[in-house]
Amino acid sequence: MLGAVDLSGLTDSYQSNALDFAIMAARLIESNLAKEYFKSRNNVIEATKTMFLGWKTEGLLAFDRRGRLVKANNQAHTTLKILGADLVLTPQCRLPALDLEMPDAPAHTPSWLLEQLRLPIELRGQRVGTLVVLSAHHK
Repeated sequence: MLGAVDLSGLTDSYQSNALDFAIMAARLIESNLAKEYFKSRNNVIEATKTMFLGWKTEGLLAFDRRGRLVKANNQAHTTLKILGADLVLTPQCRLPALDLEMPDAPAHTPSWLLEQLRLPIELRGQRVGTLVVLSAHHK
């Protein structure tokens, strides 16, 4: 949960349209969160275009600032299997260990990730995520 809309008050001040207001406020908040989510994904995609073209033989995983998977190449699937990683590459995939917004939060780093190269993804001078370069040779 990120927040709450509080419409509490005295019985005398009750407004019949309060529920409509709360629903509208919630929808606006959801809309803004969705815009930010897709903007962060697009930033990662834009910033990693050349990276994905340059690394041909290694598995690549691109994560946004919150550690959510944005993009993976075909080699990533194969390399994750070789590493024995239990990571399912879907849009819902998230690695808390790569969450840049919560650097002090206790995040368990999966053992397969510890030995992999992690590079910052930057766009216009801003860090927008993390690129994980997978190599089965480290195991």
